[in-house]
Amino acid sequence: MKALKYTNEHYLDRVAEIIRTDATNIDRVNFLATHTPFKKLVHVTSGIEEAGKTELDEENFLRKHVLERRNDHQFIIVQGDNGTGKSHFIRWVKERYENAINPSEEAVLFISRSQSTLRGALQQIISSGIFQESHAVDQIKKLILANEHLSENDLKHNIIHQFAIAIQNNEAKFSLSNKIEKNLYAFLVEPVIQEFMFRPSGPIERIRLRLAAENSNQRLDDISPRFESDDFIMTVDLLTKFKQSEASRRAIRLAESLFTDDNSAQLRNDLANYLNQFLEIVVQRCANLRGSDLKDVFQHLRKELKASGKNLTLFIEDITSFTGIDRALVEVLVTEHKGTEYNEEYCRLLSFVGITNEYYQTTIPDNLKERVTGRVLIDKASLFDRKQISEMAARYLNAIYLDQSELVKWVEGGAEEESLPISTMFN
Repeated sequence: MKALKYTNEHYLDRVAEIIRTDATNIDRVNFLATHTPFKKLVHVTSGIEEAGKTELDEENFLRKHVLERRNDHQFIIVQGDNGTGKSHFIRWVKERYENAINPSEEAVLFISRSQSTLRGALQQIISSGIFQESHAVDQIKKLILANEHLSENDLKHNIIHQFAIAIQNNEAKFSLSNKIEKNLYAFLVEPVIQEFMFRPSGPIERIRLRLAAENSNQRLDDISPRFESDDFIMTVDLLTKFKQSEASRRAIRLAESLFTDDNSAQLRNDLANYLNQFLEIVVQRCANLRGSDLKDVFQHLRKELKASGKNLTLFIEDITSFTGIDRALVEVLVTEHKGTEYNEEYCRLLSFVGITNEYYQTTIPDNLKERVTGRVLIDKASLFDRKQISEMAARYLNAIYLDQSELVKWVEGGAEEESLPISTMFN
């Protein structure tokens, strides 16, 4: 075995620098040096059907669908289940893209999932430094200040009360029976049932975490800020507890139906779908902001950039960072810079957004899917076969034993796969 160039302490420090569980928390040189290429990506040209479906590797995708189409408006969805590498792929495209562009011609905004909360996303926008005039900066600061109260202990109560108010005000796009809606309202306002809904893994806590979690060690990207049918599963102990409380008869009736009815599974699913349609309203009321606020900010930014001769590229690792204003964000991303005199005031917008399969299927409306210009479909087969796992391990070892200056030079030269330097430890 070849002699080590540095001390063991040096290599241990390199291990700590390189081996991170979150790809966004590793510097760009080490990230690119340890990146294992995606060789089986699926690209489709439609947001609804699998039209123009092709299989290609990451380098061909970057060249054909990104760099050669830099002047085109594009809204590209990176779609897959949790844990399939969506965030990693988006980070890789971002790093390679920045290597290829002229920064005087392009503003790049990267929203990391490491702060997968609404507040965190807004903070990243304001700290990006891409705004040139005080108006846009001040506007986003107001959005952040409007959310300062989101970490208070009463946020969960505010969330559930806003859901109850939405039911009471009949703000639904689709309804349940009048009887079930009245029972559900009574269910949500009962303190003993609210305690059940506030449980650590429950729906209200999941929504709260995605709005304003602070100093949380929990991986928020795997937490769905939506109601699920399992949130309404009743047990004998729960039902007994509710009956022994002073809960209203309507609330008890719903709890009994969830426990005893032959169609209780369907009822649970109906309740989850019914409440989820209020999520946007509830979040915006709790956060004291509107989706139009975000749209105004980006419209102003695009006008600023157009006037200064720049375009805009967005990389968003997890769309649920924008819970409650995510629909407004998608409307921003599909707006082109051509077609009307008004649109031509905007700079070109290229965007990459990470979305889970479930979210895409259940939350993005068809009229917006129709304006998606392309999707990259990622599954575990894209990265995690045995050969690629071995390659991944080799890349980490290579980065640990290589002199950092060699890696920096490689990245500055374009970070192309075929020119990756190899440590003499492996020669």
